Amino acid sequence: MNIECIVPCFNYSDILCKTIIINSDIIKNITVVSSVEDYGTNNLCRKYKIKIFNTDRFHYKFNFNKEAAMNEAYSFVSKDRLVLCLDADIILPDNFNKIINSITDFGNIIYGAHRHLCRNEEEYKQFILNKNAEEFELDKKADSPFGFFQMFYPALCNNIYGKLYDEEVGINSIEIGSKIIEKEKWEYVIENNLMEKLLANPDSKFLNSFKKNAMLDLHLLHIGEYGEDNWWGRENYDIFKKNISKV
Repeated sequence: MNIECIVPCFNYSDILCKTIIINSDIIKNITVVSSVEDYGTNNLCRKYKIKIFNTDRFHYKFNFNKEAAMNEAYSFVSKDRLVLCLDADIILPDNFNKIINSITDFGNIIYGAHRHLCRNEEEYKQFILNKNAEEFELDKKADSPFGFFQMFYPALCNNIYGKLYDEEVGINSIEIGSKIIEKEKWEYVIENNLMEKLLANPDSKFLNSFKKNAMLDLHLLHIGEYGEDNWWGRENYDIFKKNISKV
């Protein structure tokens, strides 16, 4: 089955080099979304002959706008085939194509996969020996089709109108229950440990726009420390706190 895979990667080339070598053998049509200023990612893609889409939309309105960059890349993707949005720190399993070819329902549905955590170099070396992600800790929080793996068939989904993610959600405000937190009050978000909700907001909104969602029997491997979220590039929580006034 034809699949268009879009992988955002901004200053993540040291992680991408571990994932793209494996994933490009599984999916032939991969586009890495990056920026001309990210020399590491550009050089890596040239080395392995991976298609790269450079954009300045990562900097739309704030430090790292993954949503805006992915939306621009998506506008050039064929809509009459499966589209997979995949994070740069995810390794696909060997049975990926077998599972995908068994899918029969494509209308207004978004698919996710199970994520296991590989936290360090030693665990990565262990994985390389037998390629079995299920040997590693299951991320129980990732029990829905979240942004690290979101797969859908655009031509059969009437909820997608030219772009995937809301580029404003998670940037200027966050909805927590019935309460709207403006960006000037993001210290409230940090102090009350609501950062994960903020980071997950855009892809969760996209997920909820589908009539149906389902988890495939696929077990992915996440490379790197848990909490080093792709939504903010390489910025960890401490760096975010220091730069909150600049956002």
